[in-house]
Amino acid sequence: MTRPMSRFDPAWSSKYKDKLGNPLILPIKENVHNFLCNVCNVVRNLTTMGEAAIESHMRSKEHQKNLEIYNRNQSLYQHVTVKSVVQLKKSAAAEATWAFHIMEHHHSLNSASCTSELFPLMFPGSVPAENFASKRNKTTAILTDVLKPFFDEKIAEEVSSLPYSVLVDSTSHGTEKLVPIIIRYFSLNGVKHALLGIHFLVHEDARTLTDAILTSLRNWDLLLENLIAYCGDNANVNFGGPNRLGEKNVFRMLKNEIGRELIGVGCGGHVIHNAACHGAYQLEVNVERFCLSIRAYFTASSIRWDKLKESCEFVKVPLVDLPSHTEIRWLTLKNDYCFIELIVDMRKFQRKLEVDQNNNYYGLATHGILLKIENEYGLQKREAIEAEFQINNSGFVESKPVYKIL
Repeated sequence: MTRPMSRFDPAWSSKYKDKLGNPLILPIKENVHNFLCNVCNVVRNLTTMGEAAIESHMRSKEHQKNLEIYNRNQSLYQHVTVKSVVQLKKSAAAEATWAFHIMEHHHSLNSASCTSELFPLMFPGSVPAENFASKRNKTTAILTDVLKPFFDEKIAEEVSSLPYSVLVDSTSHGTEKLVPIIIRYFSLNGVKHALLGIHFLVHEDARTLTDAILTSLRNWDLLLENLIAYCGDNANVNFGGPNRLGEKNVFRMLKNEIGRELIGVGCGGHVIHNAACHGAYQLEVNVERFCLSIRAYFTASSIRWDKLKESCEFVKVPLVDLPSHTEIRWLTLKNDYCFIELIVDMRKFQRKLEVDQNNNYYGLATHGILLKIENEYGLQKREAIEAEFQINNSGFVESKPVYKIL
């Protein structure tokens, strides 16, 4: 016959007390077959032994040592609320979960400051919510000092014996270059990516990028023998041009470092973008203006828009919003003020030349030179030079200026 499992008896909390009458053992709501020692802050099982398990624990050296410390600090415990291990673990799990949620959805860390005060109000009576205390600084510490090392260890353990490829790209941040080093590998759960680190580089030459990649791989204890591919954009510093020739590029240096062939993967997005740009250059129309003209034609009249809608329904093509610029696109001109001022000055200069040409006036200095020529070489020479000058001036005034093309 199977012996029934022992359950915690509430009378035991009254039986085992300290000098001030505080219980030394407490029940656990989630599991009635366990008990919590309030002195050692540990959970013990009493399924088979029952109350004997409590007595056995209290006779242990660990409990006796902790009880001695507990009795010495008993006066302090009267003024301090000591939380159980279960409560602390639940609160810690809630804080870690919320920190992961902030990171996963790219929330601002400042949002954690008010969340810590909202949870107790939103979930009254909840132990994790009432003990939740993780504002901005603590949430940052959880992410950088708890979750990051945990996931780093998991990733390093998972990818240690798997083949992987390296992905590199860069972006400008002031005078520095931000270069993230990413690996891609195939696990039992599918294709995964891992960020090994971000390097701040002053120079973006092939040797510097290669050293950054090798440093990240060594910091994670990744074997170079498992590196099978290198992926980057189609810049010469990565692959040495379309034909991938030369020695001073990252692809070649990595091949020399591992001593064997390596798969080079260019950026497909760049290839498609460049192909579309070169194809657009061959068209006889401006694609942007063409799209905007189509939108202006149909949106200017509700009748035309209804006809367009009927046509789309007839050919079974979904009607989407036609592309257009925002109404405040002129704000993008803030960096072009100098160019606009240059155009204005060119217009003013052209108008002045037109007026001067009509009045046969070319400035005091020019008239002084013409007068000197007339005195030394005669009136005929002056009129010839003046006629030539007027022809050149007319050509400049009548020429098509740049701003009319824009």
